[in-house]
Amino acid sequence: DFEWYLLVLAEIARSPDSDYAEQAASQFSDVAARVAEVRLCAVSLALGLLDRSPCSGATTTAQTGDLSVPPQLAQSKEGSLDIAMPMVGACAWVIGEYNASFEKPAGPSFVKAVRALLAKHMLALEPAIQTQCIWAALKLYMGSAKLDDASIVSELHELLTSQLLAFAQSTHVDVSERASFALHLAAFFGSDATKLEVGNPL
Repeated sequence: DFEWYLLVLAEIARSPDSDYAEQAASQFSDVAARVAEVRLCAVSLALGLLDRSPCSGATTTAQTGDLSVPPQLAQSKEGSLDIAMPMVGACAWVIGEYNASFEKPAGPSFVKAVRALLAKHMLALEPAIQTQCIWAALKLYMGSAKLDDASIVSELHELLTSQLLAFAQSTHVDVSERASFALHLAAFFGSDATKLEVGNPL
């Protein structure tokens, strides 16, 4: 059962010093990529691991057959991450790549995910992980045009333009360039869902 396996991998990732963190992160991404049927579970778990908002414990539970996101995955201290760094990158990739798999209506999950991906504590992570988070947030913004909710597009645009500034000022070139590029795209497309939808093939 792949959903059960994803839950096990997520539980392993909650130990930052785990010797199996790299393998868990790699397999989490691999299962999400290879098994389309578990992507709802994968994006829900990924968001549950990254989200550190005060209400995350009540809002990240997503039913996936007989399984749900365990409450303990969302009970971490607000503003902190207690998961292995490789899994942060894996979660960012899964959320960005398979954002269309979020449970409908997906708008609130998109907003929650972008807030989590661009949270201030992400600035303390390794540059490679920061760039993954930035790219995932940009994919959510670009994908929001398909939600048929102009308010979500507008909210994500505001989040990108406000939260990416700190990343753009990073002393790490890759982080700064990725954030600056994302800011330029956000400035170009703005809150116009029609322009975003036309630009998605880019």
